[in-house]
Amino acid sequence: MFWESPPLDFVRRLEHGAAGIRDEARALPEALWLEWPERGSYSRGWRLVPLFTQDEREPLGWSCGENARHCPLTLAVLRAIPGLRRAALSQLAPGTHIYLHRDQDDDHLRCHLALWSNPQAVLRLDGFEVHWREGRCLVFEGDALHEAANLGERPRVVLLLDVLRASLPSPWRVRGPLLGAPAPD
Repeated sequence: MFWESPPLDFVRRLEHGAAGIRDEARALPEALWLEWPERGSYSRGWRLVPLFTQDEREPLGWSCGENARHCPLTLAVLRAIPGLRRAALSQLAPGTHIYLHRDQDDDHLRCHLALWSNPQAVLRLDGFEVHWREGRCLVFEGDALHEAANLGERPRVVLLLDVLRASLPSPWRVRGPLLGAPAPD
């Protein structure tokens, strides 16, 4: 299951702050963008700027403190999200493919706030192809089978975050189809 701009408070906060978050991401020093260390999970060109984690032992978790100082507006928005588990800026360079995978955790929803993208950048979720729309959030099951690719000529950057289901209002706490939740476009 996935939803574009679902009616959740944290989604509204992220989308309201999207322009400022995008400006901070564009101003980041190049040295802060780090290659994702699990090289077998993608072709090339997947870089991140980790901003928040509950566990600094996670890959690149050690860099969150320094990176966060460069993004005060982004951090202010993130701190207001109950149940935030981790957050990072995620960049796919042209030609990048993150291979088909399933995240290990089923206790969270994953959110991508699209900061900049292109029509040839695509996320495939359980057989559906979804394109990012700048300034909008795409929310999906954290353990859904998914892959991402940027077949365009410009980078795709999202603010990627995981939010614990237990912190969300009912019926969003339940995995699977949600009563009253909007269907994907």
